[in-house]
Amino acid sequence: MAQQINNMPPAPAPGGAHQSKTNAGKGLGIAALVIGIVALVLSWVPIVNNFAAILAVIALVLAIIGLVVAVKKNGSKGLSIAGAIIFVVALVVVFASRASVRAGRPTTKSALTFPQKRPTEPPSASAASSTSPATTTPSGNPGS
Repeated sequence: MAQQINNMPPAPAPGGAHQSKTNAGKGLGIAALVIGIVALVLSWVPIVNNFAAILAVIALVLAIIGLVVAVKKNGSKGLSIAGAIIFVVALVVVFASRASVRAGRPTTKSALTFPQKRPTEPPSASAASSTSPATTTPSGNPGS
C-alpha cells in the first residue's frame, strides 16, 4: 500500500485558534513613539515648543496610520497606542508652557502705555503767600 502525502495544514483546535501577531504597523508605531518623545522633550523650551507641537502632530498621524495597519493585518498595536499617548502628553505640555510664558509677560496694551504724570496739586495757602509779589523787609514786616 502506498502512503498518501497530506499537504494540508492541521485543522485549528476547537474553541478558536490564536493567530500569532505580525509585525504590521510596528515600524510606524516605533516612528510615532520616537518622534513623540522628541516632541515631549522639546515642548518645555519656550520658543522651540512651536516646533515640538508640529512634531507631536506628526507623531499622532504616524500612530493612527500604524494602528490602522496593525488592526487590518493583525499586528501589535502597543507601540502605536504609546505614540498616541505621548502625543497627548507633549501637546498638553506645549500648551501649559505657552500659558506659563504668557502669564509672566505683560499684555501688549499695558506694555505700550506710558506712565502717567501725577496730577499737580493746587498750591497751598502758605505757598501762595510766599510767592506773592508783596515785598517784605528784612525784619519780616511788610514794607510800603
